[in-house]
Amino acid sequence: MPSLSLSPSQGSLSSSTSGSNYAPPSPESVNCASSSKLSLDQQDEENITITAKRIPQQKVTRQKSQEEDLRLLAISTHMTELSYMISDIQTRIFEIQELRHKSQSNGDAASTTSIIDQSLMSLDEKLESVSKGIKSINDSLDPYLQATPTIPHNGSEAEANETAAIIRKHNTLVSEWEAVQDESEVLREELKEDKWLTVFRTVTDQADGMMSSLEKGVNRCQEFIWQVHRRGIEDTMGHSQISLTRPEKTAPTLETFTALLDSFEAKKKHYMPATSKVLAIIDKGVRDRVTKNGETLRRHAESAQRWKNLRERIARTDADMDSTPESTLKARSQQVPVYQGTFGRSSARPSLPPSSFRDGSSSRAPSRSTSRAGASTPSGTSGLPTYEYVPGNNKDPLDVEVAFIVNSIAHGLLIERVDPPIKRVPGENEEVKAQYAFSNALSRKVVTCKLTTLTRSGKSGTMTTKKVMCRVGGGWQDLTHYILSRQAGM
Repeated sequence: MPSLSLSPSQGSLSSSTSGSNYAPPSPESVNCASSSKLSLDQQDEENITITAKRIPQQKVTRQKSQEEDLRLLAISTHMTELSYMISDIQTRIFEIQELRHKSQSNGDAASTTSIIDQSLMSLDEKLESVSKGIKSINDSLDPYLQATPTIPHNGSEAEANETAAIIRKHNTLVSEWEAVQDESEVLREELKEDKWLTVFRTVTDQADGMMSSLEKGVNRCQEFIWQVHRRGIEDTMGHSQISLTRPEKTAPTLETFTALLDSFEAKKKHYMPATSKVLAIIDKGVRDRVTKNGETLRRHAESAQRWKNLRERIARTDADMDSTPESTLKARSQQVPVYQGTFGRSSARPSLPPSSFRDGSSSRAPSRSTSRAGASTPSGTSGLPTYEYVPGNNKDPLDVEVAFIVNSIAHGLLIERVDPPIKRVPGENEEVKAQYAFSNALSRKVVTCKLTTLTRSGKSGTMTTKKVMCRVGGGWQDLTHYILSRQAGM
C-alpha cells in the first residue's frame, strides 16, 4: 500500500518586543493573531503532498514468468498423458492383430468376430479422445509455434530453453499420433479384407455346391445315354429275364428317360442362372480389390474354369438327350419283363418316404393335396417333388414368409415347424424367431429361423423388404440359399 507523509510548514509569528517597557497585548490583538494562525494552518493542510510507493518492475516480470512456467508445465503434463494413451492404442492394435492371426490359423473366424468388433469400438473411443487432446495441445501451443525466434537476453535464456523443449516434445507427440493413425487405418483395411475373404469363401462354396449338383445331373444323364447305346434295341429284346446272379441297374426305359430329363431341366433352370450370377459377383469383387490374395485368385480361376467345362458338358448332354430315339425306349419298356422271384424284393417299388426324391419309374399322382406340411405335390416339369408347406397361423409373419419362400422353390425337402404356433400377433419391431426342421431321405436338421425386415427410403418412397434368415454354423444365412445348399448336397 502506498504511504502518505504529511509535512506541514509551520509559520511563526515574530513580534518585536521592547526590552524595558513591555506592554501586554490587548484582547483585540490576541484575537487577530489567533485568526491569522488558523488561516496559515488551513493553507498548510491544503498543501499536503501524497507520495505512492511503486512496485518494482523486476517483481512484475518474475510473476509473469511463474505463470508462464505453470502453463508450460500443464501443457507438458497433458502431452505426457496423451503419449501414454497412444502407447495403449498401439497395444490394442497389436492384440487385434493377434486375434486375426489366431482365427485364421484355427479356421474359427466366426467366434472371434464379436471380440474383434468390441475391441474396435474401444479403439475408436480412445482414438477420438486422443484426437481431441491433440487439438487442445495444438491450440495451446499455437502462440509459441507461430512466434519468431529471438535472441534471449539476460534471464530469458532459461525460458527460451523451456519453450524449445516443449516444442520438441510436441513434435514427437505429433509424430507418434500420425504413426498410430496409420497403423489403425492399416488394421481396418486388413479387417475389411478378412470380411471380404469370408464372404468370398461362402459365395464360392455356394457356387461349387450348385455346380456339383449340376454335375451329378449330367453324370446321370450321360450314364443313361451310355446304357442305351451299349444295349441297343436288338440286345434289349434278346433278354427274356433278368440275371439271377447279377442284379442289374434300372433299365433304360422311357419313364426313366423322362424323369431324368425333367430333373436335369429343372436343375438347369434354377442352378445355371444362379451360378452365373454368383460367379459374376465373385469376378467383379476380385477385379475391384486393390490387394490381391493368392487364395481368392486361385479359387476364382478354378471356379471359372470348372463352370466353363461344365457348360460345355451340359451342351453336349442336351444334344445327346435330344438324339436319344424314343422308339428304342418304348420298345425296351414293352419287352423287358419284371422279375418276380423269391428274394424278398417286390416287383412293385415300395413307397418312398415323404422327404425323398421321386424316381422316374414311380407313379405320379395326378391330383394335388392341400394338407399340411408333408403333402407331396408334383412340381410341374421339374421332376422333383415339392412338399408344400402350409403356415399354421396366418397371423404369424415368420411362418407366412417361410411358406412363401419354400413353396416358390423346386426342392425335395420336407419342412416342419418345431416350435408351437404363436398365441398373439407380434409387434411391429418385435423380433420373431422359431425352429424349423428340414428333412430329406438321409438326415433331419433343425435350424433357427428369424424374420428380418429391411426398410429403405428412396425417391419413390419407403420400401420394406422381408427376409428369413437361418442360423447356420456361427452366422446367419438366407433361407433360399440354405435350401439350395441342402438341395445341392442331396
